[in-house]
Amino acid sequence: MDTGIPTDEEEATAFLLKAGVLKSWTACPWCGKYNIGRIRRNKYRCRDCGREWGLRKGSILEGTRVSCRTFVNTVQLFADDVPVNDAARRLGTAYNTTYDTYARIRKAVLADDLPGDISMADGVSPGAKQTVVFGIRFANGRITIEPVESPDPDLITALPIPTMQRGNILFIDAYGKKYQGFITYAPYRKGQEFVRVRPAQGFTWSPLAGFWEFAGKSWMKHRGLDRKQFPVFLQELARRYNTRDTDQFQKILTLIAAYECPPACTGTGTGKTTATIPGP
Repeated sequence: MDTGIPTDEEEATAFLLKAGVLKSWTACPWCGKYNIGRIRRNKYRCRDCGREWGLRKGSILEGTRVSCRTFVNTVQLFADDVPVNDAARRLGTAYNTTYDTYARIRKAVLADDLPGDISMADGVSPGAKQTVVFGIRFANGRITIEPVESPDPDLITALPIPTMQRGNILFIDAYGKKYQGFITYAPYRKGQEFVRVRPAQGFTWSPLAGFWEFAGKSWMKHRGLDRKQFPVFLQELARRYNTRDTDQFQKILTLIAAYECPPACTGTGTGKTTATIPGP
């Protein structure tokens, strides 16, 4: 089977099974016994404990009503960095449904990328009045972004922020000892968020020039960001930049398949699964 987008639900289910996103169960997730069988389409039953479960158990799709075909198409749109509202329109689904699916995909994709002091639950309070600062460094062809803990007020005031700033998000070249640039988030202003790039004065070239261009195009396309999820979006932006020369769709499928859903997603159990990843 090739890796093209499936055209119907049956093909999409088979595609996700082969990709490892849906699990092929070999043992009961409750009692761990191997005496299980298929009783209905996409349904398993343990002959020892009598429990039943669906094909989606333990997967990113558990607890959702999104069809497999819609999910595969959503992954493709996420890989292409299509904004949620545009994705919902193309898919013919509700905005909230698409937003939730994007959030699930993002959680799986960034599971290994978030620094130890940032989690998917972390965010910036919408009512916060402080300036949020993240330091950026480019080394060995990769971008790393991390929060600047308790930034010195002198650092903020020394940055070349223009007096008249229309937006909340600002990219700034710094050429400091640790960081080559900063992304700052100014206090909330009427719900409007725009990307502004401000190189340090006197420099004609920045090692972050390629990243600034990439980030600016991405965020302007999204027409603003969810301020509360700003730290997570930064890590997603870094990952997209660092993997920009790879097949994003296949990479994301691989990360989703490898992602271990937390107990709230999968339930508790010892069921063993088997999976294979489609080739390029």
